[in-house]
Amino acid sequence: MNAPYLIAVLVTIGVPLVAIYLIYASDLFGTGKLSTFVLSALWGALGAYLIADVVNNRVLLPRLGYETVVGLAGPIVEEIAKALLLIYLVT
Repeated sequence: MNAPYLIAVLVTIGVPLVAIYLIYASDLFGTGKLSTFVLSALWGALGAYLIADVVNNRVLLPRLGYETVVGLAGPIVEEIAKALLLIYLVT
């Protein structure tokens, strides 16, 4: 491993961790629960992305074409997938 690689890894890991800490420390929404924050972050980063990836690539892409999925349908599907967690948390 060389120095530029190590610096890139530290920045890639460090910047999101600092952002997560600052968001949690400010507690803008008054949840006060670390588990809720971690669940939301993981769902947005992994769960919603994986759902959107499957729907976009296996369902929409063959029917609508690349440009339509990337420009219109893809973002809509991803935001709906993110909203599923909000529905779960509210109910």
